[in-house]
Amino acid sequence: MSKKSRLFADKKHQEAGTLFNGKRYRVHTDGVANIVKNTIITYPSYVDRMQLLTYSVETADLHDTLEDTDTTFEELVSEFGEVVAKSVDNVTDIDAENREERKRLTIQRFAHFEVSVLSELIALIVKPADRYHNWYTAIKLNQKKYIKMYYREYPIFKLSVYRPDLVEKLWSDLDELDLYVRKNYNFTR
Repeated sequence: MSKKSRLFADKKHQEAGTLFNGKRYRVHTDGVANIVKNTIITYPSYVDRMQLLTYSVETADLHDTLEDTDTTFEELVSEFGEVVAKSVDNVTDIDAENREERKRLTIQRFAHFEVSVLSELIALIVKPADRYHNWYTAIKLNQKKYIKMYYREYPIFKLSVYRPDLVEKLWSDLDELDLYVRKNYNFTR
C-alpha cells in the first residue's frame, strides 16, 4: 500500500487544524483505512482485488480531505489519479445548509451508485467503514449526541448504501452496533 495518501491527508488535516475527538485526525483516517483493509471484499470478481484494495485504502485515507480541508478535486486527480479523486468526491457529503440536508442529498446520491462503476464501488466500501468507525468511537467514548444521531440515521443510511454481497461482514458489524444501541440506550427513531 502506498503511504503517499496517508501522509497527504495527515498534512492537509494538520494544516486545517482538523481533529478527531481532540486527537490528530489521522486516528480517524487510519481507523477507516484499517477497516477497509480488514474487510473481506467478496464482490465483484471482475475487479483486480489488489488494485481495488489499493484504491479503497487511498480513498479511506483521503475521504474527508475535500470536506474538511482546502484540498481540491483537481489536486487529488493530480496526486492520486482520476479513480481515487472521484471515489473521494463520491464519499464526500454534498454541500448544504445543515447536516440533515447534507445527509439527505448524499444518501440520495448513494442510492443511485452502481457497483459496476469503480469509483462508486469504492465509495460503497469506504462510506460504511467511515460510518462504522464514527459510530463505534462514539459508543466507546459514550458520546450520546453522536450515538443517537447515527442510530437515527442508520435505517436510511443502510437502505441507500448497502449492496448485497458487498462488504457483508462490515454491514453485519454495523447491524450489531445498531442492536447494541437499541438495547442499551433509550433512543427513538
